[in-house]
Amino acid sequence: MIVNYNLPPDKHIKEENLILAGVILGSNQPADMNSFLRPLINEFHILEKGISVWDAYRQQDRMLWGFLFTIAGDQPAREKLMGILGQNTKYYCGYCKIKGVWNRHNYCCFTTPTDAPDEVLRHVADPLKLPLRTNTEHRKDAHSIMNTNDKEYREQTGIKELSIFLELESVVFPWSFGIDIMHLLYENIVKQMFNHWRGKFFIHEKTEETGSKPQKFKQSGEPYCIPKAIWLQVGEAMKRSQHTFSGLFGDAVRSISDWSHGYKAVEWKNWTILFSPVLLAGRLHEVSSKATADY
Repeated sequence: MIVNYNLPPDKHIKEENLILAGVILGSNQPADMNSFLRPLINEFHILEKGISVWDAYRQQDRMLWGFLFTIAGDQPAREKLMGILGQNTKYYCGYCKIKGVWNRHNYCCFTTPTDAPDEVLRHVADPLKLPLRTNTEHRKDAHSIMNTNDKEYREQTGIKELSIFLELESVVFPWSFGIDIMHLLYENIVKQMFNHWRGKFFIHEKTEETGSKPQKFKQSGEPYCIPKAIWLQVGEAMKRSQHTFSGLFGDAVRSISDWSHGYKAVEWKNWTILFSPVLLAGRLHEVSSKATADY
């Protein structure tokens, strides 16, 4: 799907203004994604050089250019489009060169473990000083891996293959592949915070009692965990707001105590911005001044 950013922000994501570039059918991801993208990339090769069109208003020819400068998708999609190894590999991040710590699987370690051996500590990075990847370096490494098929070098760089987007000068690796707010925040951090508040963050449904329906709200023993009775009050307040909630903010309001399992990104957004500041006021545990100072 192509979004035309020449249009105003309130219009460029309207359904009638989106350009459908293609649909890949089937239940599995394609083995060769580049083959599906080839016609699109060929079009942008032409648009980067510019095309001459007739301007009826000015009654003269004029040049038009088109540039692809940002590519969006969820994490597996971005990794495939960037041609990187991605999750569960030693160099798992597509944006920096942080190295995973191996302990049955690659651990993304941002904080120094108190009991870690020296060989682990050597790989722990300062999260404020991460070694970032650059466009020049990525392009050089990707072409080198394609030419040499060096498996060891591939593992050291985290680059799997030559992305077709390397053909376009307007695409900057890795920064043209930004993490969109839906996957970064509303379908990620917000949901995890909700799980913390309902005592389910550290509990997987498969680990709960077999034969019984998993509990939606539990008491974890942590002060930030909100009791079930309060969640039911919050949900009831959301129900009462249904008739006065403007359609400009999205779909109709659904109670978070009843429908959190089916919330869409726009509902998590409304929960974050519109509902939680009001409905959780006075219901969350107050952080003491000492704890704040320690933090």
